[in-house]
Amino acid sequence: MPTPRKNSPSMMSTTALAKHFDIPAKTLFTFLTEKSWIERVDQHWRLTGKGEFEGGEYNKSKKYGEYIGWPKDIVEHPIFQELLDLPVSVNALGARYGIGP
Repeated sequence: MPTPRKNSPSMMSTTALAKHFDIPAKTLFTFLTEKSWIERVDQHWRLTGKGEFEGGEYNKSKKYGEYIGWPKDIVEHPIFQELLDLPVSVNALGARYGIGP
C-alpha cells in the first residue's frame, strides 16, 4: 500500500466531495464503489486502479487519520453528471431541504 501523504490543501476528501454536490456521503461512496473507483477492504476504503488513474490518493490527517483524497478539479469529471441525474430518495430529498420525508 502506498504511503499516505500529509493532508494536502489541493485535495478534497470523498466526504467533502459529497458536500460539494450536496448529496449524502453514503450515496457518493456507493456510487464510486459501483463505478470501481474505490472498494471496501475490511473496515477501510481503498482505491482501485481506476480510482488511482482518476487522481485519487491516500492522505493522512491528524484529526481524521487516513482518507482518500481527490484533486479539486475532479468535480468537473463527467461521471458526476451521471450521479447528479440519479433519482433521489424521499429521505435524501427531505434532508437536502431540511424537512421530514
